[in-house]
Amino acid sequence: EQSGPAENTVILFTSDNGGVSSGDGYATAVLPLRGGKGRQWEGGIRQPLYIHLPGQISQTHSDVPTIGTDLFPTLVDLAVGKETAPLANVARRSAAGSQRDLAVESQTSPPSEKSDPQAITLDGRSLLPALNGQVMESRPLFWHYPHYGEQGGEPCSIIRDGTWKLIHYYEDGHDELYNLDEDLGEQTDMATTHVEQASRLSTLLTAWLDQTGARFPTPNPRYNSAAAAKSLEQAHTVRMPQREVEHAALYDRNFTPQGGWWQDRSGK
Repeated sequence: EQSGPAENTVILFTSDNGGVSSGDGYATAVLPLRGGKGRQWEGGIRQPLYIHLPGQISQTHSDVPTIGTDLFPTLVDLAVGKETAPLANVARRSAAGSQRDLAVESQTSPPSEKSDPQAITLDGRSLLPALNGQVMESRPLFWHYPHYGEQGGEPCSIIRDGTWKLIHYYEDGHDELYNLDEDLGEQTDMATTHVEQASRLSTLLTAWLDQTGARFPTPNPRYNSAAAAKSLEQAHTVRMPQREVEHAALYDRNFTPQGGWWQDRSGK
């Protein structure tokens, strides 16, 4: 603002994940959401999106669900001032460890340099209509995590369509189904009581995975069940008690965050 760019610069503020609930140093509060960074529940994948667009948007609020791939087409449309033809491609990568019983080969899919821009399927969509206060048509949102996460996430795929959210787990093939309007904390799995809804979402998810050429985890030949059991035991007997001590220290009046990052502009 002081140097001038704020007058003609689009600023987006969001996050690539929800708050931390395990691992990665200090925890953050994401209640009433379940889970946190690296997890498949709302605490891991739900976060706000703020867009500052000088001269056009003032205190506009929208409940339209968005996803990270929406940012590219949105910025393109903002740059030209109207909705444009899609231009996009996507790279995928994933990995697994020796204490995990599923693995997926690491692969990066390079974009095609000679593809017809008009023929490329865009992963996201422009949010320009929502920014202009218009009603946007509902659409399913998808996530695909064919790997384990450092924060405890299991290999899974996710679809959200309206108020309904289905999570498919690859270790044992089971599904979880939640109605986010009634159960934002994802405490009541409705997969067995709303079979038709679960089947509908599963069909949509399977079709999307096939359309995008998604890669899936397979049994890990390096999996060591004894090592996995030992690691789990250590988590309960060593790491969790250690975490409790660390978390208790957060309430100390003289607590100072690691690296001194907790400070205001004046450095206090």
